[in-house]
Amino acid sequence: MSSSLLYPFNLTLTVMAPVHIGSGERLSAAEFQIEKRDGKDYLSVFSLDALLRWVAGQPNSERLASLLTSSLENPKNGGMRGFIRSQKVPPREVESYALPLAEGVSPAEVNEALTFIKTAADRVFVPGSSLKGAFRSALLRGALIQRDELRTKAENMVSQGLLRMENKTYSAAIEAEAFVKPQIKPTRWSNYDLNRLLQIRDSSPFEAQDA
Repeated sequence: MSSSLLYPFNLTLTVMAPVHIGSGERLSAAEFQIEKRDGKDYLSVFSLDALLRWVAGQPNSERLASLLTSSLENPKNGGMRGFIRSQKVPPREVESYALPLAEGVSPAEVNEALTFIKTAADRVFVPGSSLKGAFRSALLRGALIQRDELRTKAENMVSQGLLRMENKTYSAAIEAEAFVKPQIKPTRWSNYDLNRLLQIRDSSPFEAQDA
């Protein structure tokens, strides 16, 4: 059932500079390799699932599985990268994705990689939660620009705080002036903030190399 209060909008996100929204995962050098492709350095990330499928398809799969387990349990043996090189596994067959290195970055400098947040199918996306704060800030800036009395109140809050040498931003109080009814107590501001109606969904997923 549709609501007269909630309207959906399709938005196009234009990225003006490199953006990284991390998943919290760090890939060690044993989980990727850097190789030349068309004269450019690419970071190729291995897929353990694809590697296991390759191992299962070999005539000596049991021996290879034992060697792979040993490599994974003992990083000093080289991990996945060491196993792939020692067993001459075709790297492209066990690759999850490959990304070009940024200009000016030497392959010798890359010892680990921080991964972008992804779906279960290894496709990257921009989570709505990462955008909502930017939208809230934009709405507040717009309100401050359009409403002189709100801008004056905000300036007074910040000025008084500086005079009292308080280490506070007063952002919650300023947002409450813009988006919460005056009679609401500070402890209830978050429950009555109009921005609670703002819901931003995740972006459509992309292949890592195309994002």
